[in-house]
Amino acid sequence: MWWSTVLKGAIDVIWLVFLLLLFRYFWLKRKDLLDARSWLKVKGHITSCEWTTVGHSVWPKIEYEYEVYNKTLLGEYLFLDTLHNSPSSKYSRNIAYKVSMAFKNNSEIDVYYNPNNPEQSALDVTMPKKLSFILILIGTLLLSHIVLIVWGCLHYYH
Repeated sequence: MWWSTVLKGAIDVIWLVFLLLLFRYFWLKRKDLLDARSWLKVKGHITSCEWTTVGHSVWPKIEYEYEVYNKTLLGEYLFLDTLHNSPSSKYSRNIAYKVSMAFKNNSEIDVYYNPNNPEQSALDVTMPKKLSFILILIGTLLLSHIVLIVWGCLHYYH
């Protein structure tokens, strides 16, 4: 029966390492988004706005231009973090609507750019709520798993 204990321990360690790696990945994504909140803001113009179908939603594919240090730069990102912003969220749809109206009215729009790399830009650098939820969920799983491992070790040796 010792092999079943070793197997359970190995599975526990593998799961713990997996959760730690997953947590680290999303934590670093969060850090990047927090760093982007200190990006500089300039006015820009939407130069192209084409509507594409994404799943059951319509989503704008955009291009915009902005000027930094007397140099005109091009960008195409609504969000810095495109992985955690989906066309189905109300917040994302509001940003897409503002962008389409700015294109239609040829009005200025805020562009956030990285002062260390001005070519890196986005129209919105807000932290997605989904990312915070993912971190809380993984953190809860991680903490629960550690508690179960400790409880199992204490139970095994008593």
